[in-house]
Formats: sequence, C-alpha cells, structure tokens
Amino acid sequence: MVKYLKLVGEIIAYLALFLVVSITVLIISSFVLVFLGMDIMDNIQMMELLNMRLTPLILLVFFGMAYMIFKAFNKDLIKFCRFKKFKLNQLAPVILIAIFTTALSLVLIQYGVEIFPDYAEVSESLSSSSQDLLAMLGIVIFGPMLEEILFRGIIFNRLREEMPVVIAALIQAIIFGVMHGNPLQFLYTVALGLIMAYVYVKTDSLWLSMVVHITYNYFGVLIFPTFLGVFNVPLIAFGVISALLLILSFIYFNLTIRKNLWN
Repeated sequence: MVKYLKLVGEIIAYLALFLVVSITVLIISSFVLVFLGMDIMDNIQMMELLNMRLTPLILLVFFGMAYMIFKAFNKDLIKFCRFKKFKLNQLAPVILIAIFTTALSLVLIQYGVEIFPDYAEVSESLSSSSQDLLAMLGIVIFGPMLEEILFRGIIFNRLREEMPVVIAALIQAIIFGVMHGNPLQFLYTVALGLIMAYVYVKTDSLWLSMVVHITYNYFGVLIFPTFLGVFNVPLIAFGVISALLLILSFIYFNLTIRKNLWN
C-alpha cells in the first residue's frame, strides 16, 4: 500500500512540475512581451498561440529539471525513458499506425462534436494556429516530444515497475486523456495513449512513440482536415477503410517486430 501511495505522489509531482513549468514560462514570456509594448494579456487567442510557440522552451526547461531530479536519486533520465536506437524497418509500420489512428480519431471528432460542442473551441484554436509556423512546430514536433517524455518515458515506466504492463498502460492512457481537459479529446487521446504505449513496449524505444505522436498531430492538424474538405469523402466509408488499414498496419508492425527478433 505504501509503495502505491509513493507512486501516486511521484506521478502527481511530475504532472505538477509540467504544469508549473508551462505556466511559469507563459507568465514570464507574457510580461516580457507586455514590457516590450505588446498588449496580449486580455487576448485569449494570442495567449493560446503564445503558449504553443513556447513549447520548445517548456520542453527544454521541463527536461532539464526532470533530469536533475533523476540525477539527485542517482538515476539517468535518458536511460530510464529508453532513448534507444530502433530498427529502420520499424519506422514504416509505426507511421502507418499513426496515420490511420489519426483518421479514425477525426471520424470520432466529426460525430462527437455534436455531443460535445465545447470541442469546437479546440478545433478552432488548432485551425487558427495552422498558419503560424512556430505554433505548428510546437503542436506537431515539440509538444509530442514533451508529452512522450512525461507520459510514456516517466509515468508509464514508473507504473510498470510496480504493476502489470497492461494495467500500467491503461492508467497512463487515462492520465494522458484527462490532462487534455476536454471530454471528446479524452476519448481519442486515451486510445492514442494505449497505442503509443503498445509501440513503446514492443520497440523499447521512446523515439518511436514520439514518431507516432508527431505523425498523429501532423496528419490530424494539417493533412486530413484539408483532405476531407477538398475531396468530400463519405465519413462512414472513410472510417471503415481507415479501421481496416489500421488493422493491417498492426499486423505489418507485429510481423516486423517478430522478424527482428529472429534476425
């Protein structure tokens, strides 16, 4: 019982560190911009955009602080997170899994936004940010890297030290979903969290879970919304085809893993 309470405390501490770093970086940067003559404090859209632009800095500060915390306990954050080399033949199936997971998420969003209308604000924010290069780099590259270090690298690894990997994967996926703060996002980010944990366990490399996350955000924000808008594909057909291709992608991925074990 004591070890589980300690585990919960550690997870809360790292989530709190992530939130404190994010908020502190945003507040300091906002005051600097105000000092330079930019009036952004009362503009929520500008604050959201600024937060996305600041993601590389948040990543750097969080990683540095987490690294020092691990160092204080004689642990190596890089080894703990498993920043390991991966087989190049794993890259293609991992990317395909990410692409078709994104496609199914968009189908869920299209139907789910009627039940959860608040998601429209999230969608509008992402859409408006797509014209800003720095914000897109934050959403597509640096945000996924930061979240993979926190959720799969630290939280998931700590959980599976104390419990079966399936239960650990489910818990970290739920935490991942809750942290996104929206009911509809919770549904598809839990599924995404499980898929990234699966890829992570099978490949034993955080780099490949990052590839899944980066590909997912890239296609989800920049590619599929445009594709669906231009070609007017029937949503049900798009979902069925995507589901079948996702299954085939998982088969391809598992065959690749099995081949690497035999070689």
